[in-house]
Parts: sequence; structure tokens; C-alpha cells
Amino acid sequence: MRWLLYGEDEIVGKWVGERIAHANFGSFVSIGLCEDQKLIAAVIYHNYIKEYGNIELSMAADSPRWATPESIGALLHYPFVRLGCNRVTTCTPASNRRALKFNKGIGFIEEGVIRKGYGAEDMVICGLLKEEAQRWLNFNKESSNG
Repeated sequence: MRWLLYGEDEIVGKWVGERIAHANFGSFVSIGLCEDQKLIAAVIYHNYIKEYGNIELSMAADSPRWATPESIGALLHYPFVRLGCNRVTTCTPASNRRALKFNKGIGFIEEGVIRKGYGAEDMVICGLLKEEAQRWLNFNKESSNG
């Protein structure tokens, strides 16, 4: 059985930090996705700028199996519905092709590259606007309505 883990930012933040190179989140909120009493994926929401309706999202997972439409919808619900953000931003090392492919697969658009943004490595900036996330948010709404 899968369930979402809220309110355990220290535990979830440590778990994500062990899986993401260059992890430096500052102040953050997290949501973990658990299966069989262990974390299988998590999202860190950080660098929130309320005035601009923007938040940065960092994800980690032990397996791609976590990424069901329900899970993706639940994890996007927090920034877009709870916080009312207009966009979510990700910063990913250019060498992490798997993460970049996943981000693009759920609708993130590559917006630019910060050369040597991670020391010797380039940083790829991607964004997802609220209207681009509607398929995930609507899926979650439809599945909870019956």
C-alpha cells in the first residue's frame, strides 16, 4: 500500500539529500511517498517566492515505479493548489539525463542552462506552469470524486 508522508521534513530531507548531488535546500517543506513502510520517492519544495507564485521542486526516487498519475497529481497539488503557485521550477545537473527526461515527460519545459551552475557542471532550468499541470491536477480530482 502506498501513502503520502507529511510533516517529516528532517527525515525526508535527509533521504533526498543522500540521493541528490548538490543538495542544498535551505528552508523547505517535503512530501514523501511511502510503500511497505519505506520511502520510495520524495519531493522537496524550496526557494518559495510567494509574491511571484514560484517555488523550486527537487525530486528523488529509488525506482521510477513511483510515478503513477495519482502520485504525480498529489505531489503537484501542494504548490499549485495549496500554495497557489503559477509555476514550479527545477534545476537539474545536465548529466542527469534520466531526471531531465522524466521532468519533460510530465510537462516541464527546458528554459535555459546556467553554465557551470553546479561547479564544473551545467545546470538545466525547467519550468512547469499551472495550466500545463492541469492534466495531473484534474486526474487527481477526478480519481478522488469516484
